Amino acid sequence: MNDNEIQRALGQHKRGRPQIEQLVNQQASYNNEIQHALEQYEKLHPQIEQFVKQYENVLAKQFEHIRESISAVLAPTIPGLTKIAQMASAMVKDARPPNWSDEITIDLLKMKTIAEDEGIPLFYVPRAEIVLSLLEADGEEARLTIIDARYADIGADCHDALTDPMHSTVADRAQLVMRAVEAFEDGHFESAQALAVVVCDSYLKSHVPGRYKQMRESLAIEDSEEAALWPLLRFYMPMAAAVPFLAHWDPSDTGLAPTTLARHVTVHGASTDQLNKVNATIAIMLATSMTRALDAVLQRYGTTAGL
Repeated sequence: MNDNEIQRALGQHKRGRPQIEQLVNQQASYNNEIQHALEQYEKLHPQIEQFVKQYENVLAKQFEHIRESISAVLAPTIPGLTKIAQMASAMVKDARPPNWSDEITIDLLKMKTIAEDEGIPLFYVPRAEIVLSLLEADGEEARLTIIDARYADIGADCHDALTDPMHSTVADRAQLVMRAVEAFEDGHFESAQALAVVVCDSYLKSHVPGRYKQMRESLAIEDSEEAALWPLLRFYMPMAAAVPFLAHWDPSDTGLAPTTLARHVTVHGASTDQLNKVNATIAIMLATSMTRALDAVLQRYGTTAGL
């Protein structure tokens, strides 16, 4: 830097010094004002605290007054509301299938998926412990693994579920379902599956109108909340497990036959891929569940039509 540049910089500094000093003075003034405000706050702090407490007390009294007013208005309706709540609780309890425990949450969407899409019964059989495991399992393969592992317990559950007297309309076929369960318990899985499938087919032909395609459509649970809970859990959901059971298949089809439980494959394409322990377990579950569902509806309404 030469002498001229140095002189120029000093001149700029001198010209700017008053502004800088003014800013410094302003900052000092602001600091004094802030300090004064803080001192004032410290002096007023007790009064502020007292005001806040008084305000809180006033609000509390007002809210208490409002609460008492609302309670006074609602008091006459509380017995009625309590009675309605008790009635609703009783309706839910009545609608629960007898194999369920209180720990089973009524998740209709998940139950619809397991029954209607996977064909796995959850109603009337199996026991609550297994139902909970099936509901909590991550997907169809996991549920089939549970069924495979618990097949003996499931067989016992089906046996127990068929011991009560049945409505005369289903009593004869209920005996055949019991024979299928007994064959299953003796280890004759193929025989058990064949007999259970025949009985399920007979139930459907007797109580669901139309050909198999129409049966599948009418058994599907629609996305509606109109159905009362009792018919939904005691009849429609159990019967919906027959939708995949009725999956279309014909021996002339060029594709591979379904390996999951299917009425048409069991009857027209019998093989060890179709008739096996897991499918036999689901078959006796479905036959038992349908038997109990039909019996429950017949005992309650005297008919399966128009529900």
